[in-house]
Amino acid sequence: MTRAVAFVSLALALSGVAWAQGLHRGALLLSGEHRLGPTEGHVLVVGGTGVADADARIDGVVVMLEGALTLDGTVAGDVFLMGGTLALGDEARVGGRIVVAGGELSASEAATVAGGVTRDLQLAAEAVRPTPTPAQRAARFLVQTLLLVLAAFVAVLLVPRATERTAEAIARHPVVTVAMGALAGLIGLVLLVAMAFTVVLIPAALIGFVLFGVATVFGWLAFGRLVGRALHRRGVGPHGVRAQAVVGAVVFVVMLHAVAAVPWIGAPLSLLASVMALGAVVLTGFGSRRFVPDRGALEGAREDA
Repeated sequence: MTRAVAFVSLALALSGVAWAQGLHRGALLLSGEHRLGPTEGHVLVVGGTGVADADARIDGVVVMLEGALTLDGTVAGDVFLMGGTLALGDEARVGGRIVVAGGELSASEAATVAGGVTRDLQLAAEAVRPTPTPAQRAARFLVQTLLLVLAAFVAVLLVPRATERTAEAIARHPVVTVAMGALAGLIGLVLLVAMAFTVVLIPAALIGFVLFGVATVFGWLAFGRLVGRALHRRGVGPHGVRAQAVVGAVVFVVMLHAVAAVPWIGAPLSLLASVMALGAVVLTGFGSRRFVPDRGALEGAREDA
Protein backbone atom coordinates (compact mmCIF):
# COMPACT_ATOMS: atom_id res chain seq x y z
CA MET A 1 0.00 0.00 0.00
CA THR A 2 2.80 2.37 0.94
CA ARG A 3 4.61 1.55 -2.30
CA ALA A 4 1.48 2.24 -4.36
CA VAL A 5 0.95 5.59 -2.64
CA ALA A 6 4.59 6.48 -3.26
CA PHE A 7 4.25 5.58 -6.95
CA VAL A 8 1.19 7.83 -7.28
CA SER A 9 2.93 10.66 -5.43
CA LEU A 10 5.97 10.39 -7.67
CA ALA A 11 3.84 10.36 -10.84
CA LEU A 12 1.87 13.40 -9.70
CA ALA A 13 5.01 15.27 -8.74
CA LEU A 14 6.73 14.54 -12.05
CA SER A 15 3.64 15.45 -14.04
CA GLY A 16 3.27 18.61 -11.98
CA VAL A 17 6.77 19.77 -12.85
CA ALA A 18 6.08 19.21 -16.53
CA TRP A 19 2.74 21.01 -16.12
CA ALA A 20 4.48 23.99 -14.53
CA GLN A 21 6.58 24.46 -17.66
CA GLY A 22 3.78 25.44 -19.98
CA LEU A 23 0.24 26.68 -20.38
CA HIS A 24 -1.87 25.75 -17.36
CA ARG A 25 -4.81 28.14 -17.57
CA GLY A 26 -7.24 28.93 -20.33
CA ALA A 27 -9.14 26.89 -22.91
CA LEU A 28 -8.14 24.24 -25.44
CA LEU A 29 -10.41 23.56 -28.42
CA LEU A 30 -9.71 20.22 -30.09
CA SER A 31 -12.96 19.26 -31.83
CA GLY A 32 -16.71 19.78 -31.70
CA GLU A 33 -18.56 23.02 -30.97
CA HIS A 34 -17.66 25.34 -28.09
CA ARG A 35 -19.16 28.53 -26.70
CA LEU A 36 -16.58 30.60 -24.84
CA GLY A 37 -17.49 32.72 -21.86
CA PRO A 38 -15.19 34.77 -19.61
CA THR A 39 -11.80 33.03 -19.84
CA GLU A 40 -8.85 33.58 -17.54
CA GLY A 41 -5.73 32.70 -19.49
CA HIS A 42 -5.03 31.84 -23.12
CA VAL A 43 -7.13 30.09 -25.76
CA LEU A 44 -5.60 27.54 -28.13
CA VAL A 45 -7.72 26.42 -31.07
CA VAL A 46 -6.48 23.17 -32.63
CA GLY A 47 -9.77 22.10 -34.20
CA GLY A 48 -13.52 22.34 -33.94
CA THR A 49 -15.67 25.45 -33.89
CA GLY A 50 -15.65 28.14 -31.23
CA VAL A 51 -17.97 31.10 -30.64
CA ALA A 52 -17.19 34.00 -28.30
CA ASP A 53 -20.28 36.17 -27.81
CA ALA A 54 -20.29 39.85 -26.93
CA ASP A 55 -20.18 39.12 -23.18
CA ALA A 56 -17.10 36.88 -23.52
CA ARG A 57 -13.73 38.22 -22.38
CA ILE A 58 -10.43 36.40 -22.91
CA ASP A 59 -7.74 37.75 -20.59
CA GLY A 60 -4.80 36.22 -22.47
CA VAL A 61 -3.93 35.61 -26.10
CA VAL A 62 -5.66 33.52 -28.75
CA VAL A 63 -3.63 31.10 -30.88
CA MET A 64 -5.33 29.41 -33.83
CA LEU A 65 -3.75 26.40 -35.56
CA GLU A 66 -6.86 24.95 -37.20
CA GLY A 67 -10.62 25.07 -36.78
CA ALA A 68 -12.91 28.08 -36.79
CA LEU A 69 -13.52 30.86 -34.29
CA THR A 70 -16.18 33.55 -34.40
CA LEU A 71 -15.27 36.42 -32.12
CA ASP A 72 -17.77 39.01 -30.96
CA GLY A 73 -16.28 39.52 -27.51
CA THR A 74 -13.05 40.99 -26.13
CA VAL A 75 -9.50 39.64 -26.27
CA ALA A 76 -7.11 41.44 -23.94
CA GLY A 77 -3.94 40.28 -25.70
CA ASP A 78 -2.86 39.38 -29.20
CA VAL A 79 -4.47 36.99 -31.68
CA PHE A 80 -2.15 34.68 -33.65
CA LEU A 81 -3.76 33.15 -36.74
CA MET A 82 -1.63 30.32 -38.13
CA GLY A 83 -4.42 28.25 -39.65
CA GLY A 84 -8.17 27.86 -39.70
CA THR A 85 -10.76 30.59 -40.00
CA LEU A 86 -11.18 33.64 -37.76
CA ALA A 87 -14.22 35.90 -38.08
CA LEU A 88 -14.53 39.19 -36.16
CA GLY A 89 -18.05 40.43 -35.55
CA ASP A 90 -19.31 43.98 -35.06
CA GLU A 91 -18.62 43.98 -31.31
CA ALA A 92 -15.22 42.28 -31.45
CA ARG A 93 -12.47 44.04 -29.51
CA VAL A 94 -8.80 42.98 -29.63
CA GLY A 95 -6.51 44.78 -27.22
CA GLY A 96 -3.32 43.76 -29.01
CA ARG A 97 -2.42 42.78 -32.55
CA ILE A 98 -3.73 40.21 -34.97
CA VAL A 99 -0.74 38.41 -36.43
CA VAL A 100 -1.60 36.42 -39.55
CA ALA A 101 0.78 33.65 -40.60
CA GLY A 102 -1.84 31.52 -42.35
CA GLY A 103 -5.54 30.72 -42.41
CA GLU A 104 -8.36 33.07 -43.33
CA LEU A 105 -9.35 36.28 -41.56
CA SER A 106 -12.60 38.15 -42.05
CA ALA A 107 -13.43 41.22 -39.99
CA SER A 108 -16.40 43.53 -39.70
CA GLU A 109 -15.70 47.20 -40.29
CA ALA A 110 -17.06 47.87 -36.80
CA ALA A 111 -14.55 45.52 -35.13
CA THR A 112 -11.68 47.13 -33.21
CA VAL A 113 -8.09 45.90 -33.30
CA ALA A 114 -5.90 48.17 -31.18
CA GLY A 115 -2.57 46.93 -32.53
CA GLY A 116 -3.68 46.48 -36.11
CA VAL A 117 -3.29 43.47 -38.40
CA THR A 118 0.17 42.33 -39.47
CA ARG A 119 1.71 39.42 -41.34
CA ASP A 120 4.93 38.63 -39.50
CA LEU A 121 6.14 35.05 -39.11
CA GLN A 122 8.56 36.04 -36.35
CA LEU A 123 5.73 37.48 -34.27
CA ALA A 124 3.68 34.37 -34.94
CA ALA A 125 6.53 32.22 -33.64
CA GLU A 126 6.34 34.10 -30.34
CA ALA A 127 2.88 32.64 -29.82
CA VAL A 128 4.37 29.17 -29.36
CA ARG A 129 6.12 30.37 -26.22
CA PRO A 130 4.98 33.85 -25.13
CA THR A 131 7.44 35.88 -23.09
CA PRO A 132 6.34 35.59 -19.44
CA THR A 133 6.20 38.53 -17.06
CA PRO A 134 8.63 38.70 -14.10
CA ALA A 135 5.83 37.66 -11.75
CA GLN A 136 5.02 34.65 -13.95
CA ARG A 137 8.70 33.69 -14.06
CA ALA A 138 8.97 33.87 -10.28
CA ALA A 139 5.78 31.85 -9.76
CA ARG A 140 6.84 29.24 -12.28
CA PHE A 141 10.28 28.96 -10.69
CA LEU A 142 8.78 28.54 -7.21
CA VAL A 143 6.24 25.91 -8.33
CA GLN A 144 8.83 24.03 -10.37
CA THR A 145 11.32 24.01 -7.50
CA LEU A 146 8.80 22.80 -4.92
CA LEU A 147 7.49 20.05 -7.18
CA LEU A 148 10.97 18.93 -8.17
CA VAL A 149 12.01 18.78 -4.50
CA LEU A 150 8.94 16.66 -3.74
CA ALA A 151 9.71 14.40 -6.69
CA ALA A 152 13.35 14.06 -5.58
CA PHE A 153 12.34 13.09 -2.05
CA VAL A 154 9.77 10.54 -3.22
CA ALA A 155 12.13 9.12 -5.87
CA VAL A 156 14.93 8.57 -3.35
CA LEU A 157 12.42 7.07 -0.94
CA LEU A 158 10.81 4.80 -3.53
CA VAL A 159 13.33 4.08 -6.29
CA PRO A 160 16.78 5.08 -5.04
CA ARG A 161 18.54 2.58 -7.29
CA ALA A 162 16.68 3.81 -10.37
CA THR A 163 17.78 7.41 -9.90
CA GLU A 164 21.30 6.19 -9.05
CA ARG A 165 21.53 4.16 -12.29
CA THR A 166 20.27 7.11 -14.32
CA ALA A 167 22.77 9.44 -12.65
CA GLU A 168 25.54 6.93 -13.32
CA ALA A 169 24.69 6.90 -17.03
CA ILE A 170 24.91 10.70 -17.15
CA ALA A 171 28.21 10.83 -15.28
CA ARG A 172 29.99 7.97 -17.06
CA HIS A 173 28.59 8.22 -20.59
CA PRO A 174 27.71 11.88 -21.31
CA VAL A 175 28.30 11.65 -25.08
CA VAL A 176 26.16 8.54 -25.45
CA THR A 177 23.33 10.01 -23.36
CA VAL A 178 23.33 13.18 -25.45
CA ALA A 179 23.22 11.19 -28.69
CA MET A 180 20.42 8.94 -27.45
CA GLY A 181 18.46 11.88 -26.05
CA ALA A 182 18.70 13.79 -29.33
CA LEU A 183 17.67 10.71 -31.32
CA ALA A 184 14.76 9.85 -29.02
CA GLY A 185 13.62 13.45 -28.84
CA LEU A 186 13.71 14.00 -32.59
CA ILE A 187 11.98 10.77 -33.55
CA GLY A 188 9.50 10.98 -30.69
CA LEU A 189 8.48 14.57 -31.39
CA VAL A 190 8.05 13.90 -35.11
CA LEU A 191 5.81 10.92 -34.38
CA LEU A 192 3.79 12.76 -31.72
CA VAL A 193 3.25 15.81 -33.95
CA ALA A 194 2.14 13.52 -36.78
CA MET A 195 -0.25 11.76 -34.39
CA ALA A 196 -1.60 15.10 -33.18
CA PHE A 197 -2.78 15.94 -36.69
CA THR A 198 -5.22 13.03 -36.57
CA VAL A 199 -8.39 13.28 -34.53
CA VAL A 200 -8.32 9.67 -33.33
CA LEU A 201 -4.73 9.74 -32.07
CA ILE A 202 -4.81 13.14 -30.33
CA PRO A 203 -5.31 11.56 -26.84
CA ALA A 204 -2.38 9.21 -27.48
CA ALA A 205 -0.24 12.15 -28.62
CA LEU A 206 -1.10 14.10 -25.46
CA ILE A 207 -0.13 11.08 -23.34
CA GLY A 208 3.11 10.84 -25.29
CA PHE A 209 3.96 14.49 -24.62
CA VAL A 210 3.29 13.95 -20.90
CA LEU A 211 5.59 10.91 -20.90
CA PHE A 212 8.28 12.97 -22.59
CA GLY A 213 7.98 15.56 -19.82
CA VAL A 214 8.01 12.92 -17.08
CA ALA A 215 11.10 11.25 -18.57
CA THR A 216 12.96 14.54 -18.80
CA VAL A 217 12.10 15.49 -15.23
CA PHE A 218 13.18 12.04 -14.00
CA GLY A 219 16.52 12.73 -15.68
CA TRP A 220 16.65 16.07 -13.87
CA LEU A 221 16.30 14.18 -10.59
CA ALA A 222 19.37 12.16 -11.56
CA PHE A 223 21.22 15.41 -12.23
CA GLY A 224 20.10 16.55 -8.77
CA ARG A 225 21.63 13.46 -7.19
CA LEU A 226 24.92 14.17 -8.95
CA VAL A 227 24.90 17.78 -7.80
CA GLY A 228 24.01 16.85 -4.22
CA ARG A 229 26.78 14.25 -4.12
CA ALA A 230 29.31 16.72 -5.53
CA LEU A 231 28.37 19.29 -2.89
CA HIS A 232 28.77 16.69 -0.15
CA ARG A 233 32.24 15.72 -1.38
CA ARG A 234 33.28 19.36 -1.19
CA GLY A 235 32.03 19.60 2.35
CA VAL A 236 29.18 22.03 1.68
CA GLY A 237 26.29 19.57 1.37
CA PRO A 238 24.35 17.35 3.77
CA HIS A 239 25.36 13.77 4.60
CA GLY A 240 22.11 11.84 4.12
CA VAL A 241 21.22 10.50 0.67
CA ARG A 242 17.70 11.96 0.80
CA ALA A 243 18.96 15.33 1.94
CA GLN A 244 21.57 15.31 -0.82
CA ALA A 245 18.87 14.57 -3.42
CA VAL A 246 16.65 17.41 -2.17
CA VAL A 247 19.46 19.95 -1.94
CA GLY A 248 20.85 18.82 -5.28
CA ALA A 249 17.44 19.23 -6.93
CA VAL A 250 17.14 22.80 -5.62
CA VAL A 251 20.65 23.72 -6.74
CA PHE A 252 20.12 22.10 -10.14
CA VAL A 253 16.90 24.06 -10.76
CA VAL A 254 18.63 27.30 -9.77
CA MET A 255 21.55 26.49 -12.07
CA LEU A 256 19.18 25.59 -14.92
CA HIS A 257 17.31 28.89 -14.65
CA ALA A 258 20.55 30.87 -14.25
CA VAL A 259 22.08 29.28 -17.35
CA ALA A 260 18.88 29.78 -19.36
CA ALA A 261 19.04 33.52 -18.61
CA VAL A 262 22.44 33.87 -20.30
CA PRO A 263 22.01 35.37 -23.79
CA TRP A 264 22.90 33.29 -26.84
CA ILE A 265 24.34 30.25 -25.04
CA GLY A 266 21.79 29.85 -22.23
CA ALA A 267 19.04 28.20 -24.23
CA PRO A 268 21.35 25.69 -26.01
CA LEU A 269 22.99 24.67 -22.72
CA SER A 270 19.62 24.19 -21.01
CA LEU A 271 18.43 22.15 -23.97
CA LEU A 272 21.62 20.08 -23.81
CA ALA A 273 20.97 19.26 -20.15
CA SER A 274 17.40 18.18 -20.90
CA VAL A 275 18.53 16.09 -23.90
CA MET A 276 21.16 14.38 -21.75
CA ALA A 277 18.57 13.72 -19.04
CA LEU A 278 16.16 12.21 -21.57
CA GLY A 279 18.90 10.06 -23.08
CA ALA A 280 19.93 8.68 -19.69
CA VAL A 281 16.35 7.72 -18.91
CA VAL A 282 15.96 5.97 -22.27
CA LEU A 283 19.24 4.10 -21.95
CA THR A 284 18.44 2.86 -18.44
CA GLY A 285 14.72 2.29 -18.95
CA PHE A 286 13.78 4.78 -16.22
CA GLY A 287 16.63 3.41 -14.12
CA SER A 288 15.41 -0.19 -14.27
CA ARG A 289 18.84 -1.37 -15.46
CA ARG A 290 22.42 -0.19 -15.63
CA PHE A 291 23.66 1.07 -18.96
CA VAL A 292 26.74 -0.89 -20.04
CA PRO A 293 28.09 -0.05 -23.51
CA ASP A 294 28.79 -2.92 -25.86
CA ARG A 295 32.55 -3.32 -25.54
CA GLY A 296 32.74 -5.25 -28.81
CA ALA A 297 31.09 -2.41 -30.69
CA LEU A 298 33.37 0.13 -29.00
CA GLU A 299 36.49 -1.84 -29.89
CA GLY A 300 35.27 -2.22 -33.49
CA ALA A 301 34.69 1.50 -33.73
CA ARG A 302 38.19 2.18 -32.39
CA GLU A 303 39.72 -0.20 -34.93
CA ASP A 304 37.80 1.46 -37.77
CA ALA A 305 39.04 4.86 -36.59
